[in-house]
Amino acid sequence: MKTIKLLGVAFLAVLAIKAIALTTTASAVLLAEFLPTPSTVKPVTFTIKGGPGELVPLGAALGAVTNIKCKEHTGSGELTTPKLGKGEIKYKGCEISILGAKCEDLTKTGVITAKGTFHIQSGLLEKVEGGKLIPTLVPALVLLPEAVHFECGTLLFQILQSSEDPSCVAGELLEPNKLLSTVKVDFKEEKETKGDQDIVKVFNDEDKEYPCKLFFSTNEEKLQDAAIVSEKELEITGFKQGGVAITALIDF
Repeated sequence: MKTIKLLGVAFLAVLAIKAIALTTTASAVLLAEFLPTPSTVKPVTFTIKGGPGELVPLGAALGAVTNIKCKEHTGSGELTTPKLGKGEIKYKGCEISILGAKCEDLTKTGVITAKGTFHIQSGLLEKVEGGKLIPTLVPALVLLPEAVHFECGTLLFQILQSSEDPSCVAGELLEPNKLLSTVKVDFKEEKETKGDQDIVKVFNDEDKEYPCKLFFSTNEEKLQDAAIVSEKELEITGFKQGGVAITALIDF
């Protein structure tokens, strides 16, 4: 009983410290991280499952025949710190309906594989409240893909990456501060601008804001902005650390 009381006191102390930190550093951003703590020695591995989705160029309507639509996506990855990991996502059954053309990467295996780093950070999501768009800080999964080349019929698409202007896409991590066997991520389109991700600004581990937009080109022409929009939430599940199944918590 004494042990339980001590743990309770310790938990309240942690909450108090957090409250003091937030009130004394009003300008600081509440940062998200993954628990239990992953490391390079004991990484946390996971699998990814998602339903239908599409690549929506800036200005295009959701569902337009010129968008690249995929039937599903699956993947896997690992976290080596509470904020950083790596992995890959395979998009399957992709096509541009206006061309009647299937899309696949240069491996010619019928999929588009995107590899890159996964970041657990904080993002600004514009939510509608009282008929107005209100910027709201939310925990976010930020994907920074490596350069991806894929073909849809005669068209060559490139998702590009550079150190100066990184190409990224962010989705809201749902149900933070709960122990979960499956963490869901919501990739949506911004309410007012077609083809714009609803999270276009994120904060890195140094509390610095940077833009998060996906850049691509067609047939090596000028760069365009785009959003990746999923019909259903992306599911991250099957968490394991040291070969043992665990539950996850997004601390925010």
